[in-house]
This record gives sequence, structure tokens and C-alpha cells, in this order.
Amino acid sequence: MTEKAEDADLEGRYKRLQERLASLKSDKGTVEAELAARQRALKKSMDECRAAGFDPDNLQEEIQRARQVASLKLDTFEADIEAGEKIVRPLVEDIRKG
Repeated sequence: MTEKAEDADLEGRYKRLQERLASLKSDKGTVEAELAARQRALKKSMDECRAAGFDPDNLQEEIQRARQVASLKLDTFEADIEAGEKIVRPLVEDIRKG
């Protein structure tokens, strides 16, 4: 290989590496922008959780607590319905008897 050919080969290799570097820098910028966007979205979601009265750092406990509250409310609802049925059932039976 002649010196000119070697020089051209080195120059071509350098240009290809420069292009790869530019592409890598662009990709890095894309990744950084996406990371920043996702961090903002996460912060917004965590702020919404806190505003709703939940601790986003302990979601599993919060979910369990919410289930317990829902279960207690359903128990109360069921007890109220049963009490209403006990009151209304005899009246309905009397009406049907005539």
C-alpha cells in the first residue's frame, strides 16, 4: 500500500469515527431528554398521589390500607341493608297476606 493510500485510508477511518461520534452524541442527547421527560412524569404522578392522600413511597401499604377501608365500608353497608331488610320484610309479608 502506498503512502497516499495509507493516508486516504486513515483519513476515511477518521471521518467514519467522527460520524459515529456525532451519532453517539445525538443518541446520548435523545436518551437524556427521554430520561428528563420520564423523571418529570414520575414527579407529577408522585405529586398527584400525595395530593390524593397517598404516600407513593409506600404504595403497597397504601393499597392494603385502601382495601381495608373499602372492606370496612362494605361491612357497614351490608349491616345497614340487613337492618333495613329486617324492618321491611315483616311489613311486606303483612301486605301480601292482605
